[in-house]
Amino acid sequence: MDPYPISDVIDLTNLADSFTDGSQTQHNPDEVIELDRDSEDSIYNDRSLSDNVQFGEENTMEELMNLEIYKNPKERAAKLRKSVSKRGIQHALRLERLKNLEEASKRLEQEMDKEKAKNIKRAVRERLRAMRDKREKCTVCNNLPKETTFGSCPICWEELGDEPMASTTCGHVFCIECIRRYLNHDPKCPTCRHELVGPNVYHPLYLSQGT
Repeated sequence: MDPYPISDVIDLTNLADSFTDGSQTQHNPDEVIELDRDSEDSIYNDRSLSDNVQFGEENTMEELMNLEIYKNPKERAAKLRKSVSKRGIQHALRLERLKNLEEASKRLEQEMDKEKAKNIKRAVRERLRAMRDKREKCTVCNNLPKETTFGSCPICWEELGDEPMASTTCGHVFCIECIRRYLNHDPKCPTCRHELVGPNVYHPLYLSQGT
C-alpha cells in the first residue's frame, strides 16, 4: 500500500498555533493545501531543472538532486553494474594469463632440467670413452716417428713394421697377431717373462705419419 497516497492533504493553516497551545484547530476546507507526490518516472525523466548547479554551502538538496549523477539513477546504476562487470572480466583475464605464464615457466624449467641431465650423461659417456681409449693406447708409442725401427719380432723373427704391431705393458714390441696367440698359451712376456694377465696387457702400436 502506498504510504503517501495522492489524495492525502496537509493542513498548513495556523500550524504554529496548534503546536503552541496544544489545541487542535478546525479549518475551512478552502484553507487546506493539497500536495501531489510526483511519480517515480516523472522524477527520473525531469529535465526542466537547471544543469548549472555548483557545489557550495548554500546548495539545497533540491539543487544537488539536479546534478548529472542524480538525474537518472537507473541509468547510473546500469553504468556502475556494467563497469563492475567489465573490471571483473579484465581481472579474470589477467589471472588466466598469469596462470598460463606460470605453467609455461614450469614446462620450460622441466625441459631445461631434462636437457641438463642429457648433457651430463653425454659428458660422462665421453669421459669414460676417453679414459678407456687412453688406457688401451700408449701415448708415448703412438707418437713415435714412422721411421723408428724395432728390429724383428721375438716370436716370429719377422721385421717389425710391415705387419700391425703391439706393445705390452712391460714395454716390449711384437707382431700383434703373434703376441695375441702367444698369450693364449702362456700369459707371460716372451722377452722378460713379466706376467701379462688381464684384458689390457697389450695395445696396438700406431706409428705417426710425421718425422
